[in-house]
Amino acid sequence: MKLQTNYVKVLFITLLLLLIVNGQNVAAQNIQTVKKELPAVRTEHPPTIDGILNDACWQDAPQANRLIW
Repeated sequence: MKLQTNYVKVLFITLLLLLIVNGQNVAAQNIQTVKKELPAVRTEHPPTIDGILNDACWQDAPQANRLIW
C-alpha cells in the first residue's frame, strides 16, 4: 500500500512540473519582441571617459531612450 502511495506522489509531482514548464513556454511565446536600435556616430576626437558628458562629441550622439523596458 505504501509503495502505491509513493507512485501516486511521484506521478503527481511529475505532472505538476510538466504543466509548469509547458505554461512557461506558452507565456514566453506570447511575448512580442520589439527591435530597438541606437546608431553609432563617428567622431573626430575620442571622448574622455570620465562620466561627465561635456565633450563636444557627446553633443551629436543620439540619446538612448527606452532601451530597457
